[in-house]
Amino acid sequence: MRKKYEVGLYNKEVRDALADGVSHKHLDDEWADIHWIEVMAPDEQTARERIQRRYNERTGYVIVGVQALA
Repeated sequence: MRKKYEVGLYNKEVRDALADGVSHKHLDDEWADIHWIEVMAPDEQTARERIQRRYNERTGYVIVGVQALA
């Protein structure tokens, strides 16, 4: 059975660029803040993996949390 999860993530490259006083070349400044993205998955690990495929660590995305929604 699938459940709905929220995965919180931000982009470290955007945060680093803003700390240097510039904007990221390809992403909006808002990615320095945590975004909560909903995903359907059978479990927390699968939810995390699905988000990681879309928002890859190699491009600066950092997952800060995964929580099941009621």
